[in-house]
Amino acid sequence: MSNISFFGEECRPRYIFKSRSDSPERADAATNGKSQKQVRKTREEIAERMREELKPARNLELELRGLLTAQLQNTSPSDFEEVLDCLLELQEMYFSRTGTIDFDDIVAILEEKGFRANANTIDGDYLEHNAENDAGFLVGQALTELKKGANFFVSFPSMVNEWKRRFGRSAEDPCE
Repeated sequence: MSNISFFGEECRPRYIFKSRSDSPERADAATNGKSQKQVRKTREEIAERMREELKPARNLELELRGLLTAQLQNTSPSDFEEVLDCLLELQEMYFSRTGTIDFDDIVAILEEKGFRANANTIDGDYLEHNAENDAGFLVGQALTELKKGANFFVSFPSMVNEWKRRFGRSAEDPCE
């Protein structure tokens, strides 16, 4: 190898590389001296182990989602507390998820039951202190988020709990 000039000083390079990532030091540090084939095999093994370990959780999630969907499907549209409970469970299930989630099945069921996105907001439909109106508003807000594939707004659980306190079954029961 010939010497090169570096800021006016003659240097003898240790290595000549196409890019920084091609350096043996970087490759050895990242792979602990393993060959490229060994590294790929290790990566694939780890990815497969992760998929296998997450399968039971994913299966349980799908099972719970199926149960929630069936429960929502079988709930009367006038049973606002049950509809809101299903949405709360769905929100808890996906609260920490990021990214877009496909809620088309849930949206279709809610719309089939007569709920609509952004219901009872500024379009003049709002009636104060009305159980049906307030529940329609809450479901409508949830529908808006579900259509985007996003999770519900953060205050949804507290708003549902406030609705239940004011209008839920326990609010009607003088024994409780």
